[in-house]
Amino acid sequence: MLRWFSSSDSVLMWQFLEHWPDLESAQKASRQKLKAFLIRDARSCPADVDDFIRQVREAIPATKDRAVVASAGLFVQELVCHLQVLRNTIQKYEKQIEAIAQQHPDFPIVSSFPGIGKALAPRLIAALGTQRERFPDAKSIQSYSGIAPVREASGRREGVHARWACPKFLKQTFQEWAQHSMTRCAWARKHYDSQRSHGKGHQAAVRSLAFKWIRILFRCWQARTPYDETRYTESLGRRSALPKTDVQITWKNVAGFSKPAAFSV
Repeated sequence: MLRWFSSSDSVLMWQFLEHWPDLESAQKASRQKLKAFLIRDARSCPADVDDFIRQVREAIPATKDRAVVASAGLFVQELVCHLQVLRNTIQKYEKQIEAIAQQHPDFPIVSSFPGIGKALAPRLIAALGTQRERFPDAKSIQSYSGIAPVREASGRREGVHARWACPKFLKQTFQEWAQHSMTRCAWARKHYDSQRSHGKGHQAAVRSLAFKWIRILFRCWQARTPYDETRYTESLGRRSALPKTDVQITWKNVAGFSKPAAFSV
């Protein structure tokens, strides 16, 4: 049943189970009735209706025990009713959260960033909070959220790994934002591709991009200024245009220690 639909929370699947809670009832339904049901909502209709109906016809039931089928069918119908009520309740919460978020003074700031939609804007507002003194710099947010990696050193051993002790939902918020931004921001995609070309895995590259976004977000948040894509891109261009110089260092020994004596370009 699950592989016939796009996902387990598909409204079409719930409605299908309301009409036909067991395979036998679905197989007894006429082709015209099944097709009319499936195509009435074009947004959630299966890509190939004929193939869908064929799979229903050819499916083999796990059991034909009437006691099992009847009780399971009743359970499924009741479960679908509860899921639909829960879905409606969640939608009411989402509308209220969206309305409250739009009235927040930081909404113009967070909503100005690429990749921020209805779901992520309230999550970012909640992540930052209203007390700006809570985070003295961008690094504190990067570490607290788990986006910044952890460096460990013991003796001659030194390593870097992802931070596990952190608020998981907060970390997920910044990672989702970074991932969404790649389709709407050219430099973000370029940064991700650069990380991948240097051998970084997908998640590591996304965290690297989130690390950069947090630094930009923090500056805009502290200045109470919306993000300006053109301004930031021009800033990147100026930095990349700066001439690169090789600095030569001359060392000297003083009391058994090496100290820099002179610098030359």
